[in-house]
Amino acid sequence: MDHRVSCHGAVLVGVSALLTLALASACAIDTGPREAAVATSRPAVAPLVAVAPAATAPPGTPALSNAAPAPTKVIVYYPLDPGGDGRAGSCWSNSLAVPSRDAWRCNAGNEVLDPCFDLGNGRLVCGPNPLTGQPGTLIRLSEPLSAPNLVAEKPSNPWLLELEDGSLCSLATGATGQVDGKRINYLCSLPGSSAASSNFNAAVSNSNVAARNSSTAERAAVLGEPKPGTVWTAEKAVVASREGKLVALSSSVVPLRTVVKGPAQRVLFEPGATSASFQRTLQAEDFQDFVLWAFAGQTMIVDVAAPKGEVSLDIVGRSTGDELRPDGSARHWQGKLPATQDYRIRVAARGGPAEYQLVITIPATLQLAPAGQPATLKGRVKPGQKVLYLLEGMAEQRVAVSVTSPEGKALLAIYGLPDGASLVPAVARTRSWEGVLPQQQDYVIEIGSEGAASDYTLQVAVR
Repeated sequence: MDHRVSCHGAVLVGVSALLTLALASACAIDTGPREAAVATSRPAVAPLVAVAPAATAPPGTPALSNAAPAPTKVIVYYPLDPGGDGRAGSCWSNSLAVPSRDAWRCNAGNEVLDPCFDLGNGRLVCGPNPLTGQPGTLIRLSEPLSAPNLVAEKPSNPWLLELEDGSLCSLATGATGQVDGKRINYLCSLPGSSAASSNFNAAVSNSNVAARNSSTAERAAVLGEPKPGTVWTAEKAVVASREGKLVALSSSVVPLRTVVKGPAQRVLFEPGATSASFQRTLQAEDFQDFVLWAFAGQTMIVDVAAPKGEVSLDIVGRSTGDELRPDGSARHWQGKLPATQDYRIRVAARGGPAEYQLVITIPATLQLAPAGQPATLKGRVKPGQKVLYLLEGMAEQRVAVSVTSPEGKALLAIYGLPDGASLVPAVARTRSWEGVLPQQQDYVIEIGSEGAASDYTLQVAVR
């Protein structure tokens, strides 16, 4: 049977609401057609599926107990326009259901919608469900999105699960409750049931004893965080209230058929910047995706470093499927991009958990003036930041480069790309250079700052 999940963010009060199966929930499962998404402002591409092929049984079909579990299918969700005229709405905070700066909590009329994902141009898609094919609802913003206000981002955590027995689970929001010291992180539909909730708002608190005493209904839930791997696992429990206390009537570690993560984090450079960096942590065998829109012929440099653990890098063009293979270390890629499209950049933990820093750079290409006339560019560089320019150099070409700043804080470095040969190393702490280029290739002119943010003027001339 196909299912559809429509998330309306209704607020439930008390544990009786939490554990009552016939509740007016924020996410009610009903039957409906499969997803029929149309193009967005970016090329419409089916969500990437990683790690392993899907289990063959459809959602809601119990798995055979004597069969080895199939590898878990991992879906990274990319927002798609569901079509239609949409509804007017506004968003006031980041999502409670999807802990990502790219997910929002919105309303249309008196209806709360969570999660919602930005499509650009003042549009969002709310309540999609890749497990069931539910495309979601289109919202047209009546006011611009505010700055992200997320307290704790967990971009690699799944927000939808399909268990081995066909149960569908969604992330519980707000205060939930604990069973044997483990947080109730997901609420699930029982196989064959037509009710499921993903919204626990105002549901459980330690002081809510009266509500606990009033509820006798049982509810399927997932305790704690799912464990990634070739076969993901989670602790499924049937939870009920007994004598004012939440207890697990049964619990077991079960394999997961499918997990839904994302959205992949959209990479945006600050005004005047040529790079963006991210510091993240990963569980063992987990991964995180970033997505960057770039143009054919642009030079991109991607580096990932892991102070703790081991990670690898994987880059794919989402429209063309082009694989941009990293070097032998699996942590670095540089080159010219083959097509104008979104590029998916994936960082994966190898073996155990890892902490990493990802830096993505697209240098600005210099447009040189006629011979003898310098090209002049102005910008601002922050402490710890590098602003990169790309010069298409010819062998035996004489070039003069200088950078000036009000307090002399801006510094210069120059090196070849792709050979990495340094003409002016950063450690030289210089502000000017003139010389002959040794060979025909691209050269990177790097502007850094000595201890403080600084405005600068860069001049480049071919003699």
